[in-house]
Amino acid sequence: MKVSLFGFAVAFAIVGCHHDDGMHSSETTTTAGSYPVTNEAAIENITAARCDRELSCNNIGAGKDYDSFAACTRELHHNARASFNAQECPHGIDDRNLTNCLSDIRNERCGNPLDTLERVTSCRKGKLCR
Repeated sequence: MKVSLFGFAVAFAIVGCHHDDGMHSSETTTTAGSYPVTNEAAIENITAARCDRELSCNNIGAGKDYDSFAACTRELHHNARASFNAQECPHGIDDRNLTNCLSDIRNERCGNPLDTLERVTSCRKGKLCR
C-alpha cells in the first residue's frame, strides 16, 4: 500500500505542476524584451546611419547630394526630428525595431534612392513608435 500511495503522490505532483498559459513555442511576441529608446537618441542614430550610407555611396562632397557630412547631418537630423519627435512618438521608439531600421539603412543599395526615410519599410513611424 505504501508504494501505490507514493506512486499516486508522484503522479499528482507531476500533473499538479503542469501549467498551460496558452503560449506555444511557435508563437512570438514582437514587443517581448523590447525597451523604449528616447526620441532624441533614435533621431541621432538614424541620422548617423543615413549620413554614413550617403558617404559610402559617394553622395557627399562638392556637387553631390550633400556638400559635406555636416550638411548631411543637419538636413537629415531635421527630417528625422520632424518624423520622430515626442508629439509623433509620445512613448518613445522601440529598440528592436530601431535596430532593424538602422541595419536596413546600412544595407540599402546605393542605387536605391533614400530621399525619405519612409522608403525603408522598417523605418516607418508605424514600425518605430512604441
